Amino acid sequence: MVDHITPHKGDPELFWDKKNWQPLCETCHNIKTVTEDGGSTPEISYNKEGQKVVKYRSQGYNITATVLNKPSEEAIKAANKVYNELFYKFNPKDLV
Repeated sequence: MVDHITPHKGDPELFWDKKNWQPLCETCHNIKTVTEDGGSTPEISYNKEGQKVVKYRSQGYNITATVLNKPSEEAIKAANKVYNELFYKFNPKDLV
């Protein structure tokens, strides 16, 4: 997922600023977002298989997420290609 390093909070300039973007997996993106929006600080540990386990509290719920694997370089490249092909069709600043 594309994450905004500095939360844009509706500011279109900050939203479209590519220098403010970073790639994050969905789990990490959700944890970062909920923490920024007032959730608890995530507690990170690892299970016996070496997978990252993240526990945090959001909107009254205790949430546990396990990051099952790390995507391969090929998967990251393929996802970026698809994202770029779709994203730039809808980004008005890049349609010049």
